[in-house]
Amino acid sequence: MSFVESVLVMGGPGTGKTQQIVNVCRWLAERKKEMWVLDLEDKVEAFLSNQGGIPKNMHLKVALSWEEIRGVIDAWKKEVKPGNWVAVDRVDLAWPKVQDWYTQQKYNEELADRLMKTAKAIQKPMMIVPRFDQGAWQVINSQYEYIISNILYMFRCNVLLTSGVKTSGDDSSPFETFSSVGVIPRGQKELAHQPHTALLLSNDVERNHLNVVVSRSWYC
Repeated sequence: MSFVESVLVMGGPGTGKTQQIVNVCRWLAERKKEMWVLDLEDKVEAFLSNQGGIPKNMHLKVALSWEEIRGVIDAWKKEVKPGNWVAVDRVDLAWPKVQDWYTQQKYNEELADRLMKTAKAIQKPMMIVPRFDQGAWQVINSQYEYIISNILYMFRCNVLLTSGVKTSGDDSSPFETFSSVGVIPRGQKELAHQPHTALLLSNDVERNHLNVVVSRSWYC
């Protein structure tokens, strides 16, 4: 049996989320191991340019659309082996990207344009923002789970995810898990429960820089 860990690192802008990926990659280099990194914001390479460039043991791919994300994951199925490390920088961006993909596929429009068009078509002023119907959510959730399930479960490898944060809002279920720190990860709400370990980065000098929020490990 081999130990497998999935870690979620969350924090606001400038708290060092990408730096944690680089730190783990360098730690792996000392052990002659490699890391596959999926960048959903196209900032990792620029970040590394000030640190000597992309490490030799890092396989970096940028994916800015849902089709690109799926393409990378499908290709990695043949490359990533059990016991390797996979990192996704700004995994929270996968959730809006799959919604954008759905709107483009069904309506041939950008999501923001479609929502505005729907809002204008409503005759009576309403406080409710138009949303996808149940059938649409089934497609969107299925597409999203295809990626997340492959990353967290099918690869059978160690995973490091980074995400922005938001306050609790109406997401009471994930907020129950993270109530002690007052924030939850951005993106699809299930992301809050799926990793084994969650870490909160803070740039407040009066607090510990890296705080363990929840931790649970498993073996495969």
